[in-house]
Amino acid sequence: MKNFVQEGKTLTLTAPTGGVVSGGAYLVGGVVAIAAADAAETEEFEGVLEGAFTLDKVTGTAWTAGDRLYWDNSTKKATKVAGGNTLMGIAGSDAASGATTGVVRLNGSTDEAYAGGAAETLDPLTENAGAIGGTNDGDLPALVDPAGDAGASVIAGIRENAEKINKIITALTNLGLAAPTV
Repeated sequence: MKNFVQEGKTLTLTAPTGGVVSGGAYLVGGVVAIAAADAAETEEFEGVLEGAFTLDKVTGTAWTAGDRLYWDNSTKKATKVAGGNTLMGIAGSDAASGATTGVVRLNGSTDEAYAGGAAETLDPLTENAGAIGGTNDGDLPALVDPAGDAGASVIAGIRENAEKINKIITALTNLGLAAPTV
């Protein structure tokens, strides 16, 4: 392709106020990057946008692998608190509440990059409050094929696909591509 520039795992960025130190995490614009080398304020540096890194974390909250993590630019630490912070990725492993560091798998972007705005909220696939003959209990209803057992495999296929779709929704949520349901 004539318009390809680079893979985008790193970008050349301008060092923020105070400069950057190799291995440190920095918020530059709307993205959290790890400095590949030291650079003085306003100098260009290579910022790594993807990968797993051990970074400082806010204490007082435990992480479970897969938790969405945010960059708190005031403390310069990773946190599970979304409000006022920038999405940076997910926890790469469990971290105890008192731990001062944790493994962060950077996502290379921010919430705004997904779906043209905030991350989409995806609800699990369930039946629609009786629209197909069941109750709104969080499960698909026990359908009966009016023609007999011939449709049993179709019904089983529908349930299997619903389970697969719910797993996909969970994976997208864990990767920060979909907002958790409320």
